[in-house]
Amino acid sequence: MIPLRDFFSKRWKTVSGTITPFLPPSREEIGFDAPKLDVSNDQLDRSELAERAFSLLTELPIEWSVRVGLLGGWGEGKTSIANWVVAKAEQRGDVVVQLYSWKIRSDTQLWIEFAAKLLKALDERGVELEGTKTLKALIGFKNWADYPRKASEYFKTSEIAFGIIDNLLRITPEDIRKLRAKIPDRRIIVVIDDLDRADPRLIPTILLSLREVLDLPGFSFLLPFDSTAVATALANYNEAWGDGGLFLEKILDFRILLPEATADQKTAIFDEELQKHCSFIPFAAVKDVAAWLPPNPRRLKGVVRSLISLKKDAERHTKDEIDWKSILFASMIRTEH
Repeated sequence: MIPLRDFFSKRWKTVSGTITPFLPPSREEIGFDAPKLDVSNDQLDRSELAERAFSLLTELPIEWSVRVGLLGGWGEGKTSIANWVVAKAEQRGDVVVQLYSWKIRSDTQLWIEFAAKLLKALDERGVELEGTKTLKALIGFKNWADYPRKASEYFKTSEIAFGIIDNLLRITPEDIRKLRAKIPDRRIIVVIDDLDRADPRLIPTILLSLREVLDLPGFSFLLPFDSTAVATALANYNEAWGDGGLFLEKILDFRILLPEATADQKTAIFDEELQKHCSFIPFAAVKDVAAWLPPNPRRLKGVVRSLISLKKDAERHTKDEIDWKSILFASMIRTEH
């Protein structure tokens, strides 16, 4: 077996004291809106926020359960930050569990997915809880990759599922002792991404579970989401929770707010995207419209997408024949409205 330290030394290097991931080509960002995987490609200076989140998740007393909210709008880099936190946690030797809320369609599926990923992560570290043995026996365990589907087939009704899964996820003092013995100074870090894209009916269940069911020693939770969308879902679920903001204060121990991109950052992102996809547009035109660029990075990329189809037309003219400033303004107006 390859030592954990040696395994990660092949994927990471130290540059000026900063841990920087090396990723195989298959994991590089693909597509316009893919999250950043390489911290060296940090156009928005988000690596500092990743460091802050990682510190909050890992440096408090191991007996504490910690919940950190990573709050920002759609397309502002929350998932990229979460990716960097996960990479640092894996390098440190923490147990990492990642859930994607948009994939969850029911309470039952939520708990099946969580049970599968948690027990799998612990099993791979040599920590076998009672729930692992039980669930393996129930579904005829063969391969972890097939685990959620098998579990879904077994649990025919939500009533049966909740009863059994509740027992499987109920971590006892003896389980905690085993965890501490196997990973004495490491945490179980759970990242629940895209909470604002989950079924609004599930959001209260997920958040209440973090507070009541999974408030366990050594567990840390990172929740990247748009606080406005989640607060609205909470308010619609229960009028007694007001606008939902006060409810979130009871759930989250810490909040990290993503700042809006600066003018220089917006210009740099816009120019880089144009160089990648629309190199036929002169940089001078970008400077002319820089003050009016959309504040959201994903919307910036949307403007660039709207310009790609102009390549053939641009090739038929000289640069002096095209009023790029007006074209860029028109593209921004069309994309934003």
